Amino acid sequence: MIALLIGSIVLNIILWNQGASVSDEKNKLAYDMARLQTEEKIMASQLEEYQRAKSMMADTGMQTIVMHTTQQGHPMAATVYWSKTKGEAYVAMNALPMPPKGMQYQLWVIQGGKPVSMGMLPNHMANSPAMQKVDMSVTSGEAFAISLEKEGGNPTPTTVYVLGKA
Repeated sequence: MIALLIGSIVLNIILWNQGASVSDEKNKLAYDMARLQTEEKIMASQLEEYQRAKSMMADTGMQTIVMHTTQQGHPMAATVYWSKTKGEAYVAMNALPMPPKGMQYQLWVIQGGKPVSMGMLPNHMANSPAMQKVDMSVTSGEAFAISLEKEGGNPTPTTVYVLGKA
């Protein structure tokens, strides 16, 4: 009788340890699955971005305007892809440093010699291959520029970092 009781206790301990091990393995697999799903979403987003860029680049009406630094001794660059006929513009801040806290980049189109704000650019785009479609429709302009402004923007550019003629 005592042998059966001891055997039962030992068997229960073994089964309990196996159950805990299976539970740990299940939690690890759930964590790995969630991580892989997140990575899959990121890669799908990147693929979509590359496909959009590819079709945009294949558009013969799309003009590439490289904006070069206006700040001597500070090599910076950004690119605007502009379809004058469609009024569409995309911007990439390939080589602009991350702005300081409380500051943000602002995109401008120069029309009739005057700067017209095209909106604020998200800081996460700085110094990355990310590209963003500009909300504003632009069918005319002599040049494009990016300035560094206080968060939220400015009605006129204060410090132009890059400039490119259309």
